[in-house]
Amino acid sequence: MVIPTLFQLASKAVAQGIDDRKIKMKFILDTESSNAVFRELLKLYPEHIRRLKEFRNRLKVDKMDLRKCRIDKEDVPNIQTSNLRSLTLGELSQLRDEFPDWYDGSNKSINIVRLLHRLMNRNSRKMMTHLGISGKQEFGMSWEKHITKLLPNLLSIEISSKIFHERFQFSKFCIAFPNLQVLDISFTTGLTNLKGIKQLKNLQKLTMRDVRLKDKEDGYRELSQLKHLKYLDVSSKIKPTGYAYNPHRIIAALLADKVRMQSLEFVNCSMTSVMEHELRGFIQNHPKLETVVAIDTECEKGSIHEINVLNNSSVENIIKSLEYTLLTNNEALSKHCMFHIFKLFESDHEKLQDSEIDDCLKTLCHVLRHGSKENSVVKYSAFHIFAEAKFFETNRFIALFSSEVPAITTLFYRTGRSMKYKWVTKYVFPLLVKIFERTVNSVTLGRLIPTKHLNFLMEETISMIADRHATPRQGLRILEKSDRLMSWEQYQVISRDSEMIVKLFKLVDDSHFYYYERIIDLASKFMQKGNSDDYDYNYARKFNLVFQYFKEVPQLRVLKVLRHLTGMMSENQSKECYTEEVLENLMSYTDNDCSDQEIGIPFMVISIFCLLLAKNVIADRENINSRIKKFCIDMDFSHFVLDHGHIVNMILTSRYSTDDCIVFAIRSIEKSSRRLDGFKEVFRTLKNLLDGRFREYKTETREYAERVYIKCKNDQ
Repeated sequence: MVIPTLFQLASKAVAQGIDDRKIKMKFILDTESSNAVFRELLKLYPEHIRRLKEFRNRLKVDKMDLRKCRIDKEDVPNIQTSNLRSLTLGELSQLRDEFPDWYDGSNKSINIVRLLHRLMNRNSRKMMTHLGISGKQEFGMSWEKHITKLLPNLLSIEISSKIFHERFQFSKFCIAFPNLQVLDISFTTGLTNLKGIKQLKNLQKLTMRDVRLKDKEDGYRELSQLKHLKYLDVSSKIKPTGYAYNPHRIIAALLADKVRMQSLEFVNCSMTSVMEHELRGFIQNHPKLETVVAIDTECEKGSIHEINVLNNSSVENIIKSLEYTLLTNNEALSKHCMFHIFKLFESDHEKLQDSEIDDCLKTLCHVLRHGSKENSVVKYSAFHIFAEAKFFETNRFIALFSSEVPAITTLFYRTGRSMKYKWVTKYVFPLLVKIFERTVNSVTLGRLIPTKHLNFLMEETISMIADRHATPRQGLRILEKSDRLMSWEQYQVISRDSEMIVKLFKLVDDSHFYYYERIIDLASKFMQKGNSDDYDYNYARKFNLVFQYFKEVPQLRVLKVLRHLTGMMSENQSKECYTEEVLENLMSYTDNDCSDQEIGIPFMVISIFCLLLAKNVIADRENINSRIKKFCIDMDFSHFVLDHGHIVNMILTSRYSTDDCIVFAIRSIEKSSRRLDGFKEVFRTLKNLLDGRFREYKTETREYAERVYIKCKNDQ
């Protein structure tokens, strides 16, 4: 694959710096550098054409490709300030009112001559050698005659997608531009034949993709008179549906018209219908021919030793073909080549040599590193190959590339994160999860994932779960496997990464109750530095670790973990954990009045106190109950309710729960209603208690419970 030069990488970096407004242009770039930086700016964001005024005195741009830009009348004077040699325009319909063609009664045409006159200063009009005015937008009568006078040194024109008709005839167009060396008429319609093209005696490059002539005979005959033509692209954009059915048999038509182009060196007939005997006949008629591109044709698997044929007949050819399609930004052909690479890794990898596998893998990495924004679909294909192809689960892959897996995984992840199209990221992240799983599964006994990469894998897995790019089930599989692969030294490193542990606690805050236990197990193990000889999976040990962490980082989500552990612990474990020191620390968060923004931690502490009273593990019940009562009276905690039904049930069903504990729990039922996890079970519990044990509580408590029950029943 062609590796970008240092100049290309520097241009991309400068453009990114300008886009981020981190680089201020305080010096004037030379023309070549200016063109490269401006081109990269437009790739990042076509609307950067609006910023041309800002740095026009610093960038000496003489080539502008604006086909992705929607220019308006305010952009015209900014473009005019540049001395241009090459200008390619995109959509122009928005300028129809500003540059109307007065002689066109239909009001559909643009006066392209007047527009170009306004876009170019005097120097540009003299210097201009290339003009691109593609698209179906119609221009005024005889526009080609006026442009040849306006731009006397024009050598190259692109008019792809134009419609030829009586007012715009191909023969007259050729007569108007006799000095052309490059012509692109791809996707044009209305052409009967190519009569008139013989006028272009200096033509060296002709691109006519998907051009279908109406004349079945002699339509291409005049191509024989182009004595200097070296490059011919007659490829198609649409895959043939069958040899007999598809009308685009252009090689056969060239043979039928007895076309001989004596200087022809390159021809592209990809995605057309061409048989191998036809291609051999065409090659025989053109002795100087060096390269034929025949991707996705009937000749795809054939090889012709006399010349260089780009198809998918071998691994080397597939890689060369992909390189060509990427350089020419041909997405359809690039996808086709990537499909063949997938087949190699999926079913044909046993037939491949190690060097061929290495070349294919390097090609995938090259696509990710250096593919442009326009190649997002091709990048997605690379993700699909690495995540789905069977070769990457084999022992051979592990044996060959175990040392390179961390770098490859990192490259895939960072590329996926940087992709901007939403539809791409939607499908890329599930593949990234599979790639992460394959990475941890590729580690065999006696090998370790490098600490830096292990840390990266775990942090980004947690981020993907938090961002809903991976499900907790998927993410925990990766985290738990990573945990089993860690050495004691790696646990030491992880234990010092407080940010990662905080992210794990956040997962508890965001995830379903079903995953709490597994997440807390991981966090506890990391906090204990993974000493497997001393590690005890009982809740008391986890509680002590999490509480020590809470003292250092007092956050709501850490308290939520403590509350969960409190609910799961036995009576003896609870008594062991909630020492006088722990209770004093927690009570300190309920001593002062709180604003709405600060109520979260006191609320969580009160919910823990309710659980402790329900478990009857606190000696000073009266003091704790008074704090619960005061909190229920003073605070509007409608935004902080008990969100898990098992906790509410535990408080409601315990014979040790006080009236104030019951009120606290019932308020959660009232505020959260059916959003409460396990609401139906809680609702049944409330009904049973109203029929039975609630008679033991105060009248106001029973009445409040009855009102909430009736309200919830009516809401169902």
